[in-house]
Amino acid sequence: MPMDPSDPSSFNLQHIKLANGRKYRYCDQTPTDYVHRKTPVLLLMHGFPEFWFDWRYQIGPWVRRGWRVIAPDMLGYGGTDKPDDVSLYTPLSIAAEMVGLLDALDLKQPVVLVGHDWGALAAWPFAMRYTERVKALVPISLPYQHPFTTSLTVPQLVESRGPEKFGYWSFFDSPEAPTIINANVSVPPTPPVEAAFPSIEPQDAEFGSHKHYQISKLIDICFRSRDTLCEPPFISQGSIQKYLTGEWKIDSPATLLSEKVRHIERQYYIDTFKAGGIDKPLNYYRSTPYRYEQEQGRFSFTMNHLDLIIPATVPILFMVPTGERIVNAEVIEHTRPFVPSMEVVRPEGAHYIMLEKGDEVAQIIGDWLEKKFEVATSG
Repeated sequence: MPMDPSDPSSFNLQHIKLANGRKYRYCDQTPTDYVHRKTPVLLLMHGFPEFWFDWRYQIGPWVRRGWRVIAPDMLGYGGTDKPDDVSLYTPLSIAAEMVGLLDALDLKQPVVLVGHDWGALAAWPFAMRYTERVKALVPISLPYQHPFTTSLTVPQLVESRGPEKFGYWSFFDSPEAPTIINANVSVPPTPPVEAAFPSIEPQDAEFGSHKHYQISKLIDICFRSRDTLCEPPFISQGSIQKYLTGEWKIDSPATLLSEKVRHIERQYYIDTFKAGGIDKPLNYYRSTPYRYEQEQGRFSFTMNHLDLIIPATVPILFMVPTGERIVNAEVIEHTRPFVPSMEVVRPEGAHYIMLEKGDEVAQIIGDWLEKKFEVATSG
């Protein structure tokens, strides 16, 4: 059956146990001429609040170029295990988990890492710690970050980086966050898909009360195109709570879910987070205090960070949407001295660019990889 981005059942979902005992669900798509350990492999690492399905517009095009594509539910999400230990959710720990996944799949050759959001934060140290396992690196939205030079709590990080951009971390770190978010995930049964299609319109005046729209507000807050972003921005201190509790209104459903099949896509997100919950995905934010000890234990450190540069032999394409609210041109330029092989591309769109410009993202990254490696015909 051909892969259909609007139909999750058209993708090949598998489960596997890693050597550490944790179980992962992952989407695994191979081309018709696949040869184990020779066909190029792309490992896709999603962020918050996502799961493998966020790569649905890229998986098919990349497989049709002749590549194997592996898109796991990251630790804590979807059909993957959800351990309580918060220290397992740091970027460096997640990088080790992904190495474990590749080992479990008997994939020893270097792979192309594509990471978005928290997936990007884990992809950077993956390339630093396990350089021999990386053929190329494609982080989306979030830049290289220096290893922590001191232990930071989430409140300290928010204060140091600015509550106007990182204030939402305070909420995600708070004890009440799962309760507030989950209160908007549990929904009543939805109507048949055929009945839903005619009335699924973003400008529906009954949004928020109509039975078709009894869904997670978190999804509606996050998955928005550049021209429909919430104002004021939900990333600033105190804002996301006001949107979630209804003090501030959201004027339309998630605009990044396909209008034609919005009902199906939205329900799949809701069902996934109803089954797995949101508490463990929040551990990515809560893991902040553990980063210093882990990173200092793995990387040597000097004040100018010269020994932390990712080798120039690793090609890097840093994709930063023009509507990204945290990463601007200044941040990009600050990153360049530490990753000299980095190229930058800035497609028009917002943070969840893989959904907003699905075909374009697949094309840009696919063309770049073929140019770098002639990867369509060689491993």
